[in-house]
Amino acid sequence: EPRPMDAHARYVFDAFEKSGSGVSFVVNDVETAPSYMVTYGWSVNFGLPEFILFGDPMMRLDWQRIYRELIVATDTVPAIEDVQRWPIEYRGHPLVSVKVHRSNLAAGWFEEALFHRKRAGLSDEAPLTAHQLFWADRDGKFPWEEAGRHSITHRWLQPPLYEPDVRLGDTRPRKDSLRHRAEVLILCNPGL
Repeated sequence: EPRPMDAHARYVFDAFEKSGSGVSFVVNDVETAPSYMVTYGWSVNFGLPEFILFGDPMMRLDWQRIYRELIVATDTVPAIEDVQRWPIEYRGHPLVSVKVHRSNLAAGWFEEALFHRKRAGLSDEAPLTAHQLFWADRDGKFPWEEAGRHSITHRWLQPPLYEPDVRLGDTRPRKDSLRHRAEVLILCNPGL
């Protein structure tokens, strides 16, 4: 359930909504690639990076909440660091964003953002920047930490766009479909 917004937060949120900035939800088959939420128009209208968050479609309500909270949180941060801890939680753990490697900006992940920039007349001299939001597993482990219970599936669900040349459809973990889907459900559903 969304938290109530104070007057300033409501103003910031409304400015984003009216500017033509927004978010897209890309749903992929869990057998081939993780689904994701990606912003557009943030770099054009507000000089902010675009953001991307991976997971499973069952997280969509959480993605919508995270998107609303991210709008307000970006207004309170003086500068977004290459690795940024946010006051936004998923399953009781804060989200962390990491700057996306430039080779992944034109790899299909940010098509709407790039289209928005082209339409606004922005050239490559002012390149797109983006951050990937990461969520921790139930134990508070992030995908780059090896010790997680389902760490291989966790890393597949959140491809490391901070590394060069990550592509949609990079191989999912070699497991039977039922086990893979069960681990996705466990990682993405706070109620399980």
